[in-house]
Amino acid sequence: QIKVYPNPSKNGLFSVSFPDNIEYTALQISIYDLAGHMLTSLPDLKPIESNMSLNLNMLNSGYYILKCTAYGNTYVSKIAVLH
Repeated sequence: QIKVYPNPSKNGLFSVSFPDNIEYTALQISIYDLAGHMLTSLPDLKPIESNMSLNLNMLNSGYYILKCTAYGNTYVSKIAVLH
């Protein structure tokens, strides 16, 4: 399970914490609206620690699905952006 905080975010800035057993060398984060349409994708992320910052201030206020994929493991979290 991943942890995304603060949630909701008032400025679109999130921190993402990953499980200790995840491989950090091939990480992809995708953002979907609640209808399932992909809004943005951040492929080939290479965080050097189990935490990373994520700037989603380009999103309108609302609810979204954050999907994180790494080496066949998929983690999903509902997030809220409030402006």
